[in-house]
Amino acid sequence: RELEVEEGHRFDFSLTTNGLLLDREELSFFKEFGVKVLLSIDGTRQVHDAHRRTAEGAGTYDSIVDRIPLMKQYQPWLGTKMTVAPDSAGTLFEGVVHLHGLGINQFLFGPADGADWTVPAIRAYEQELEKLADFFFQKDKKPRALRINALEKMRPNARKDRSDSWGCRA
Repeated sequence: RELEVEEGHRFDFSLTTNGLLLDREELSFFKEFGVKVLLSIDGTRQVHDAHRRTAEGAGTYDSIVDRIPLMKQYQPWLGTKMTVAPDSAGTLFEGVVHLHGLGINQFLFGPADGADWTVPAIRAYEQELEKLADFFFQKDKKPRALRINALEKMRPNARKDRSDSWGCRA
């Protein structure tokens, strides 16, 4: 922050985390210094736990979901980075709706790199994207706290400069 003053620039800080080690102290620090947290969770319990496990092999969904209310106390607008695997491509819509119901506001998602994407899995992913677009644009007529980055630029009158968006944008 001292460099911002010296250099005349504004720096944005963000991180992506599964949230498992976050507590009030870290979240307070992030809030104080404007660090935006993006939560890594892949959808419903079944989908998430299929790929996100502890070293001992236990699923992490419940531990992450239990932290969402605490995270939202410090950062009311909470986004997620969802990785879509071939075996769960047909559940993307369900996962987004589920997580939105738990308080997630913004969704960044993408297919898993290096995975064996078969033609049926790609078609399932495409169908889920179509369902999400129908849901998003139908709901988009009503004010709500929901953003789906993959669909934002498709809205009529969408801004080309998304300087107000955040996340890893990798």
